[in-house]
Amino acid sequence: MTEVVQRVVTSRDALAKEYGEADISTVFPAMNTDPGTELYAEHVAQNFEWTLEIVGLVKSPRSWSPST
Repeated sequence: MTEVVQRVVTSRDALAKEYGEADISTVFPAMNTDPGTELYAEHVAQNFEWTLEIVGLVKSPRSWSPST
């Protein structure tokens, strides 16, 4: 369907909201926003180091971290 036909046969409420160029932010907040939580502060202090542990009902429990 073309945009014109789509607008004729569907209600305005059925379409996704459209935004203009002025509405688009140049800053993507997920990449540079500190949520201000204690958990986030701990991750910053540890340089976002983490470990994935596979334990429980497994044959060989193991753990991995990004630095290994």
